[in-house]
Amino acid sequence: MKVLGRVTGEIRALVFDIDHTLYVRTNQYFEAGSRCEISALAEIFGEPAAAAAARINGRRQGLMVQLGRSVTLTETVYDLGITTKQWSDIRQVAWNPDSYIFPDSGVSQLMSSLAYRYQVAFATNSPLLIGRRILELIGILSARCFGPENLSCSKPDPNFFAAVAAQIGVEPRYCLSIGDREMSDGPPALAAGYAGAIIVPGSRDELLRVVPQLCNGQVSMLQKVEELRYAV
Repeated sequence: MKVLGRVTGEIRALVFDIDHTLYVRTNQYFEAGSRCEISALAEIFGEPAAAAAARINGRRQGLMVQLGRSVTLTETVYDLGITTKQWSDIRQVAWNPDSYIFPDSGVSQLMSSLAYRYQVAFATNSPLLIGRRILELIGILSARCFGPENLSCSKPDPNFFAAVAAQIGVEPRYCLSIGDREMSDGPPALAAGYAGAIIVPGSRDELLRVVPQLCNGQVSMLQKVEELRYAV
């Protein structure tokens, strides 16, 4: 776990990433979805899949040098001229969570218990249809889910996190971001005014260890974060 920011106020909302945060994304799931994405992009570009992959990788590397940070695939394809709708349509077909994600009582029970004390939201770069389906498969029902289609932007844009806070009606300074990738779920949330960000690259298992420690009992959120900063 990594703690970013300083949680100095009362946390009222938890904003969770979905992919590789709430579940462990297997290599098989990732590779199958990625192949379908490249094939669809190759068709749009009018070139073989290998050439499309090389084009995307080259542009991604160029953007990393230009921006001085890691760059998401979503940012890269947008830079190559793919529209938000095109990318959503491609990914809705490419990703098939029903074959790889199954009910998880541990995660679903954690989210249910958190909902009694916090506003809980889920924010993803995946298409909303896929994000919502993943939540359903895990067992998280009636969830507030946000993505590029209803926010008009994507991670790591700070406006993404600001828009989530606005949608749920909680000031950013009372929001905490929780996700698996620092570049997507950390600094952009802080730039949007969030109180802090918890990065759990260990995915589902680390999430189940860390979040209950942060949110249960009578110790203040700030004290818990300070303790965990040195204990994990």
